[in-house]
Amino acid sequence: FYAFRNIKNEVVSNKVLFKNNDILLPLFDLSEDRLIYYWNEIVKFKPRWLHGPSSTIYNLALTAKQNNLTQYHFELVELTGEFVKEEHYKTIKEVFGGYVVNQYGCREYWPMAFSDFEGNLEAQTDNIFFEEIYNEKYNTNELLITTLKNDAWPLVRYRIGDFGSLKFIGEKVTVNLKSGRTADFFSMAGGKYFNAIVFSGVSRAICEIYGYNVILQYQFVKEAQDLLVGYVKLNLQCNKKEVMLRFSKELNRIFGDAIRIKLVESDYICPDSKTGKTRDFKNNCDSGGDKNRT
Repeated sequence: FYAFRNIKNEVVSNKVLFKNNDILLPLFDLSEDRLIYYWNEIVKFKPRWLHGPSSTIYNLALTAKQNNLTQYHFELVELTGEFVKEEHYKTIKEVFGGYVVNQYGCREYWPMAFSDFEGNLEAQTDNIFFEEIYNEKYNTNELLITTLKNDAWPLVRYRIGDFGSLKFIGEKVTVNLKSGRTADFFSMAGGKYFNAIVFSGVSRAICEIYGYNVILQYQFVKEAQDLLVGYVKLNLQCNKKEVMLRFSKELNRIFGDAIRIKLVESDYICPDSKTGKTRDFKNNCDSGGDKNRT
């Protein structure tokens, strides 16, 4: 799965691509009709290995199962980056067969733990320090990490939102997760279903084309089933009108004519009070937000 590719100064973000012996599937549009299309392309291509975010792979597996699509099994399915619910793991295993492993990670420190042959998440302790602290609000242990490969300042403790415990098995340290982070999905008019990574993917692609960070901050808010409002802070050195038009054009190519995209230039976007990060996406339309399909 991929977020975007820049080909001859054009952002490619919502097409099935082929490169040597790889098939690259888009991460953005996970509507049922698109997932069926992706699955049919997989069956024709016959890959041996599937690699991508667990929530995306789960939605692909669920769509194949619910629509009785042509069966196809992989030798290896590698899940990356996210907490995997037990029922999601079982569905992925049932539909895709083969060996299913988890490569668990986070934005601050990509892979944090890998599945061993017994299915335990083995912590990568060479470059990362794990610790447990008791979270009084949720009455359970929370995991913190510190990246040891940062030579400039390796003392920052990241509270990444994972709950669980550490277990020592011989020389190994394993991570037992009770809950953790998953991708943010949302629905729009026309039965469309999107991954919120669309916004970071397109903004990074545009910055890559210009060769520097023309987009400094952004936050998109779903205000209605057919309306997304994007608040954007731009670099003072860029051609603001040109960048905003490019941003709007690329998003419209993904969301289609049925969805209105309104971009508003902002001087500053306040970070989330809990995490200290600026959230990519907020949902002011649906109570509770959108979750993975169940």
